[in-house]
Amino acid sequence: MKESNELQERAPKLLSQIEPIENWRGTAIKKREQLKEFVEEPLLSACEELYDKNIQTLSSSANKKDIEIGDVGIVIDFETLSEENRKIGLFVGKLSEGDGRQQINISIPVDKNTTVKDVQTRAMEIVHQFQKQPMLWAEVYTLEDMQKAFPPDPENYNEKEYFDEIISYGYYYDPESKYFFLSKEHYDKTHE
Repeated sequence: MKESNELQERAPKLLSQIEPIENWRGTAIKKREQLKEFVEEPLLSACEELYDKNIQTLSSSANKKDIEIGDVGIVIDFETLSEENRKIGLFVGKLSEGDGRQQINISIPVDKNTTVKDVQTRAMEIVHQFQKQPMLWAEVYTLEDMQKAFPPDPENYNEKEYFDEIISYGYYYDPESKYFFLSKEHYDKTHE
C-alpha cells in the first residue's frame, strides 16, 4: 500500500487533473501575484514571464476541458506589443480578432497523456522568445476620470480625503504626471 502511494506521488501530474479556473477574462491584473487567481498551473510561469516582460496576456487556458479541444493556449494583446514582439508573436502564434482587438493566439497541442510539465516546458520555450518591452498597456486616469467613476460628495469634498479613499482601493497617484494608475506596481513598470 505504501509503495503504491509513493508511486502515485512520483507519477507526473496530468493535464487531466487540472480543474478550470473560471474567473472572468476582462479583469484587470493590478499585481503579478494576482495571476495565480486567473491562470492555471501549467501556464502560470509562462504568464508570469510575459507579465515581467510587460506583455499583456488577455486570457489563458490549460485544464482538463482543453483535452477535448486538443490544445491549450495563451492569448496576448497584439496591439500593445512592441514592433519586435509583434514579429515574434506572428512567428509563434496566430493573429486573430477578439473583443474588438487584434490578438495573438499561442496554441500548444495536448492529449489525454499530456502532463503539466509538458505544457510548462513548451510554454516557457515559446515565451522565452519574447523580449522585455516598455509597458504600453498601463491604464491611467485623470482626477476627472476618477471623479466620474467614484463621484465625491460635493457637500463635504476634501481633496486629500478623496485621494486617500481612491488609494485605499489599490490605485496609485503620481503627483508628477497627475495620473492615477491601477496600482503602484503598474506605475513602477511604466518607469523602469
